[in-house]
Amino acid sequence: AHELNQPLSAILANAQAGIYLNDAFYRDSSGSRQSTGFSIDIEANEDAGWFNEDTVGSIFYDIADSDNESGDTLAEGWQPIYAALTADSYKNGTAATSVFGVLAQMRNNRPNLANQITALATSRGVNGVDAYGAGENNDGGDSDTLPVYSVITNTGSTTVCSTDRFGSANKLGVYQFIRFEAATPGIYRFSAKRSAGFGGNPDLSIFRNGDEVATLSGSSDENRLVTLNEAGSYSVEVFDFCNANPRSQSCANQNTGRRCIDVSVERS
Repeated sequence: AHELNQPLSAILANAQAGIYLNDAFYRDSSGSRQSTGFSIDIEANEDAGWFNEDTVGSIFYDIADSDNESGDTLAEGWQPIYAALTADSYKNGTAATSVFGVLAQMRNNRPNLANQITALATSRGVNGVDAYGAGENNDGGDSDTLPVYSVITNTGSTTVCSTDRFGSANKLGVYQFIRFEAATPGIYRFSAKRSAGFGGNPDLSIFRNGDEVATLSGSSDENRLVTLNEAGSYSVEVFDFCNANPRSQSCANQNTGRRCIDVSVERS
């Protein structure tokens, strides 16, 4: 499944190791011949928000461990996290994998813990209430990053902005997300065009239950007919190619930065 700008599997693995070893410090080697190293305190209670690896790791660690700090009243071990990750409704969900989806599934599995899970997440700057991050108000300092998902129902359009303000590749703001609701199966025309006054190279990928349905990728604006075999929710990932891949040879003479993209869907 695709991820919402987070290497979620790695974050969870670090938290899980800390839980099993009863040691909140993640340690790793680096540098030439692995001659140097670094450590991260997973329980540092970083409150940056949903887009921050340290924040996400600390939430899962605090759900499991027995040391409770401000906002943390949970000591549930690894089992409820594992149960959420292996639930069919989570594995087959349309939204990109993220802290939002795991927490939403945990609240669904363990409604008796829902308020405590929400309180912990909120204390760490994570406020979205469902797998799509609905209600999230932490933009990390850039209003272009919210909402986490824009919505297009059946037909319509919206404008999103890809930015490398916080870095390239998987950094906050590079990729933007749209939840597309198809009322019926059929052929739809998807387009991603540069907004007036903006350059760049808009690209777009469509996912259903974690599987890629189609990708619109080229050197300029995108426009393509796509067959959707099922009605329901699709996740659309929109980005500027050079913001995501600044080292690509095709981006050598391209400027990166804030690139706003008009996305539209029509029934063919």
